[in-house]
Amino acid sequence: MGLDGLVTAVLYKLIIHIMTLRTLWRYLRAQGTDTIPIIKRIEDIVIKTLISAEECITASSFNMPSRYNGYELFGFDIILDENFKPWLLEVNISPSLHSSSPLDLAVKGHLVKEVFNIAGYHLPP
Repeated sequence: MGLDGLVTAVLYKLIIHIMTLRTLWRYLRAQGTDTIPIIKRIEDIVIKTLISAEECITASSFNMPSRYNGYELFGFDIILDENFKPWLLEVNISPSLHSSSPLDLAVKGHLVKEVFNIAGYHLPP
């Protein structure tokens, strides 16, 4: 297989495996995989990443009119390897909330509602 075939195979594999976390956890449990350690490792990655960037995050809060009611949304891109070990790919500050597919709309629509609810602007279900 040439390099083009390998890239196509990798892209094909990535495209067919994009799903919601709920669907992923359900699928892995059905396969007999204990998802609790995976979830704990992902939480650990997120916490350690935020701690390592705390100085930058708090420095940017000085540009806000009030540091007591400012919010920032971070998008963590994490991939699981063949042993279900999570790896951090990147962290997006102010990730796009544009929906380009029904799956995007389902995930991001719920996310936007939750962000507003956390910020105190309660939206109906």
